[in-house]
Amino acid sequence: MSTARTVELDSVGATSASPDNRYSAWGYWSFMGTLALLSGLGWYFGSFSTTLRELGWIFTGAVNQIEGNGRDLLAIGTIICILVPLSTLGSVLAGLIQWSVHGLPERHAVRDIFASEEEKPIFKTIFLTVLVEELVARWLFIGVLGNLWPGEVGFYVLFLLGNGLFALAHLSNYKKKSDRSLLRVLPQFVSGVFYTYAYLKFGLLGALLVHFGDNAVLFAMMKVQRVNWKDFAIIAVSALYAVVGYSMMTHSFGDLRAWFQKTPTFALEGWRWSDYLIAEISVSGAIGAIASLLLFDRGNRERSDVVKKIGVAGTILAATLLLPLVLSALYWALGFLVEDAGLRLVILSIYFCFAKKARGGSAVSRTFWISVPSLYILLCAIQALPFWDGVGLVVVSSLLMMPITLLTYMDD
Repeated sequence: MSTARTVELDSVGATSASPDNRYSAWGYWSFMGTLALLSGLGWYFGSFSTTLRELGWIFTGAVNQIEGNGRDLLAIGTIICILVPLSTLGSVLAGLIQWSVHGLPERHAVRDIFASEEEKPIFKTIFLTVLVEELVARWLFIGVLGNLWPGEVGFYVLFLLGNGLFALAHLSNYKKKSDRSLLRVLPQFVSGVFYTYAYLKFGLLGALLVHFGDNAVLFAMMKVQRVNWKDFAIIAVSALYAVVGYSMMTHSFGDLRAWFQKTPTFALEGWRWSDYLIAEISVSGAIGAIASLLLFDRGNRERSDVVKKIGVAGTILAATLLLPLVLSALYWALGFLVEDAGLRLVILSIYFCFAKKARGGSAVSRTFWISVPSLYILLCAIQALPFWDGVGLVVVSSLLMMPITLLTYMDD
């Protein structure tokens, strides 16, 4: 979607009459904090110098030297941490150029997405939009057509066509015709270079996750909910789970690398049911504490019809019992389309997040950075166990997480 790549900070939020879609000090904290965290992780686990050198090959005609790395989720996670800050910097500079020439636009589509007072499944809408964009700009032009026209000449022609089409599509975001200038979509064209690199390294999944992560950074600035004591209580409880879980671990967290490899192994040698539970609680707590410190909005404030009928406890119990059954059925059905076991769980993790509703961009960002990886960890643990052991894991995990669930439910 690259709505975030417009970098129209003032035009999208700061001048909005509605206080629900404004940028505040907390919004800038989320933006800068998330970028700093990603940069630190990318610096520690990856190599900015190597990535910059390989990005340079795209501009020097040596694109064939970029070697693909397949679907290694740890490597994809590292490249997200490196490319998102770089893409943000490049897009901001491109945005400043188009601002200096054309000024700020009067109206942008991002405002319409988050203008409603009603909570909607915005994560699903944006993610599917990003998926379509990557299918066309990268998978079709670089992948399918690139196989029909191999070589450097073919790549650069198709890259310019696909990336140009991707950028031009964003002209429709500008509601006023006088704002629709080619220079307006320079930020999208710049960001498309980074998505192309992610595609060359990790295929469609890598480009898709980098693209959405790129959007999620700026979406984090769009706040709706107020910051109050419940937010800090959620951070404290999540951190407590992480610390207690870490102290109880009898195995190395490094064993979990097996879940993120190209060919994942779910059942870990020597691990018992309690080990999977402790690891799941600890990792989810750590992710939740860090991301909650950066992203306060949670969304899902309105009670659904199901919650109104059977209550919060009944809803949690029903979801807990149904999750392993639904997971098994969907995992089996996906097997007819996707052979890769790990990729099936990534798809299911994202799919289960489609039901989340939000009104602010920060809640959408939170879903991507917290819910998707936490769900992936939980689904891997379930896959490692026999069916009823998996049901028990979900039940106990849900009961242990009840304080966070209730605090989240009480929050505004």
